[in-house]
Amino acid sequence: MSPIARVLTLSVAVALGACVAPEDFSPINLDRIHRDRASSAAAEKRWDEAYAYMKKVVAKDDRSPFPICPARDYLELGVYAGMSCRFDEAEQEMERAHECYLHGKGGLEYLASLELAELQFGRKKYAAAAVQFKQTFEEMDDREPMSETIALRLDDYAVALEESGDHAGAVAAHERVYAWRSEHRGSRASSTPLPYGSNCPESAAKD
Repeated sequence: MSPIARVLTLSVAVALGACVAPEDFSPINLDRIHRDRASSAAAEKRWDEAYAYMKKVVAKDDRSPFPICPARDYLELGVYAGMSCRFDEAEQEMERAHECYLHGKGGLEYLASLELAELQFGRKKYAAAAVQFKQTFEEMDDREPMSETIALRLDDYAVALEESGDHAGAVAAHERVYAWRSEHRGSRASSTPLPYGSNCPESAAKD
């Protein structure tokens, strides 16, 4: 499974034997409990609950005496914050994730850029979304092969370009997606863009 599918697909992924006895609240096990509960809540779209549990995980990360930079934790918290209408915090955590990925060795900074782009798109900030999508695809380069998962993001990029006045750019993005889909009929996405702002008051989605 590609990095984008692993990170962006929200699912319950509790390994066999990972259950923790109720009385076992050591720091390591408590951290695992919070992660598992955040994932379970997200899988059921209980975004406030997912946010609350992941907030505890990140708070522990930030208190660590060791020089860690938990990009995935920051990104997950950003996603949950965004889906629970905490847009400013979502942007902040996604930017922290991006910085961590930049200083890591995996070349996965585009994962955070992509969620930032979708966050702006969901908030109807189309010009900002278009800029962020452009950065995403530049960072992605050849690290992520074209797929229906990427095509769905290009669809949003095209809309952002059109809404921000770049008709030529929008047409080019649409044509790229159309050409790929013409040769890969029946392809399915491993994950779909999250609908940031869709469950929030209209005023919040535009803030």
